[in-house]
Amino acid sequence: ITIELGLQSIHESTMINLNRNHSLDCLVNAVLALKKANIRTCLHIINGLPNENTTMMLDTAKFVAKLNVDGIKIHMLHIINDAILADIYQKQPFSLLNEKEYVQTVIKQLEILPKKMVIERLTGDAIKDNLIAPLWTLKKTIVLNDIAKEMVKQDT
Repeated sequence: ITIELGLQSIHESTMINLNRNHSLDCLVNAVLALKKANIRTCLHIINGLPNENTTMMLDTAKFVAKLNVDGIKIHMLHIINDAILADIYQKQPFSLLNEKEYVQTVIKQLEILPKKMVIERLTGDAIKDNLIAPLWTLKKTIVLNDIAKEMVKQDT
């Protein structure tokens, strides 16, 4: 059994703006309870959240590393039709990571995470008809290949 929890970000200001409705402490307590029960745990994080910079995204990865969960799923923020965030984005567009920035951020996060942690996902899928932005995320295979090629190039 694996329980997956949506951390998304450790930054409370980001998550309040996105209406997460639970605190970071609540998530940590859930992870600790799952560990105590010997239940495998995987956390989801999202890169490119509004008002987050690279340092903040790396801080989230450092926090996940210290929590010592079993697995992680890394996603790029998707702006999806009919979501509150889509309304915000369409009224007042905010900066989104481009593919190169995403690749570099993911590589830095992978360098932070423990070697024994299972990396279950490096990018997410959105349904093409529902995705407003960023459209480069539709090319999942290219993104994964670019991560792999850049890791070889950086010898990491």
